Amino acid sequence: HLSVVRGFYDAGGWVGTAFWEYAPFGRPHLYPPLIHILELSVYKLGYELISVARLFDFLIYPIFLFGTWFVIRRTFSASLAFFNLFLIFSSYSLYLSIINNIPFSLAFLFCFFTFYFLEQRRLLIAFLSLTFAFYSHSLVPWLFILALFLYVFFDRQGMKFLLKIVFCAFLAASPLLYHQLKFISFVRLVKVPDFYFAVVSLFLFVFA
Repeated sequence: HLSVVRGFYDAGGWVGTAFWEYAPFGRPHLYPPLIHILELSVYKLGYELISVARLFDFLIYPIFLFGTWFVIRRTFSASLAFFNLFLIFSSYSLYLSIINNIPFSLAFLFCFFTFYFLEQRRLLIAFLSLTFAFYSHSLVPWLFILALFLYVFFDRQGMKFLLKIVFCAFLAASPLLYHQLKFISFVRLVKVPDFYFAVVSLFLFVFA
């Protein structure tokens, strides 16, 4: 991700070709750019790249905790929000996943707020949240859209409102989605090594 930030810095902004890889021609750059643009903004303030990475690693965890707590508290109850926060805070493996996969974590939060604004029937900020999710990660928003459709499956008004959210988000994210679809042949699905281990917390089982 830091090499992408430096590439954007050299190019003067977002570029659709990763010229810093696969010399001399580069290759299509398909990763959603939001995290790189945010890090580029800090990098332009004069911070070293490694300091930028450390700053975002430091910030994402409390932001993730607060965001999930806020949505659950406002949507369901304060007690459920507390226990959810407590369980998240008790998992060291989840902590590592959150800070090591910042684009995924950001997209998850944006989708979580999409759910909240769907419940509030606030169209503008709901589709903006989903749009930011598309510009954060390529997989998370699709999974959340599926989950949200299942959530409102028997709610006709909720289904209509969700369709409006998804349609508007598709329009707003269409430049990136078109770019990714155009070069879809460059995408390779691989098994991420992170998924080869499992963590069993005896504390969480006792608490449950």
